[in-house]
Amino acid sequence: MSSVESLEIARNRERETLLARIAPIAHLLSDPTITDISLNEPANRGAPGHVWVDVAGSGYQRSDVVLTSKQAELICRTFASFGREERLPEWSEKRPKLECQAVDGEFRLQAEMPPATRHAIVFTIRKYTRRRVCLDDYIADGSLSRCKADALLDVTRNNETILIAGATAAGKTTLINALLLEAGRDPKKRILTIEDTPELEQPNELSLQLVARRDAGYSYVDAVQSALRHNPSYIVLGELRGGEEACEALSAWDSGHSGMATVHAGSVERMPQRLLSLCRRAERGRMVTAQEIADLVQVLVHVAKVDGKRVFTVCRLGWADDRFTFERIGDET
Repeated sequence: MSSVESLEIARNRERETLLARIAPIAHLLSDPTITDISLNEPANRGAPGHVWVDVAGSGYQRSDVVLTSKQAELICRTFASFGREERLPEWSEKRPKLECQAVDGEFRLQAEMPPATRHAIVFTIRKYTRRRVCLDDYIADGSLSRCKADALLDVTRNNETILIAGATAAGKTTLINALLLEAGRDPKKRILTIEDTPELEQPNELSLQLVARRDAGYSYVDAVQSALRHNPSYIVLGELRGGEEACEALSAWDSGHSGMATVHAGSVERMPQRLLSLCRRAERGRMVTAQEIADLVQVLVHVAKVDGKRVFTVCRLGWADDRFTFERIGDET
């Protein structure tokens, strides 16, 4: 039995044990069409709360599940016990926020209790699918045209640097995994991924995956510096949330290594400015200019959810007359 098979068996056992302990919502977590499960605060103190689910292609819907305060607390504390932390995180009125993962990052829970809420526990569980989505899947569901898919294939195969943006749960990570799947078809391409929450799939056997863990003294800065010494041909960073990560991403791409990353941005036109704003928040590090971003990032992809469907905008980033330029690519003519 290979190490990959052993890990998958262990992951399946952990998933089964977790689902058995959170029976009221187990069927929702097992449903492949559901991406998020949210418990809302009831209108009246002491009343049970309704559970809502985000269904792929349809948006949020109210489920048939209601949870009492005790059930909600048990579910949250059960998730925390399956986390990767050595000690259970404190969750109390003094520390009302709880963040944890379970089943090797397959499920992520965000929860709050009073006084961070009015009178009841609320939570949202994000599910990360392990089914590899490819560009053809986007074409099949109508969210991506063949023309745009071909354009994305071209820029990926040409090793151009791609920045992907969108709101929370828009599908940024799913898209980056689909592009990694295409990039990894070249068995000689050494792709190195860096993230703080393991969500990216290994593109091929030659690729390497690093996880930044601040609690272990291994930051994004450390990971990027390590990455450059592992002789990568392509560097992919997960979500850029702060100035340090954004600056390190640009440093990596400026060293002659192209790659990919994701950010939060409301539109394709806001993406380079968002990256610039993040870099300027860095407490230390080099000064980044707008033109430098235009030089280092070749392609922008914005992902949006409209009526439950994904909509992709693909642009080539440029610089002219002291400002960013955006050239749409892959649009039907």
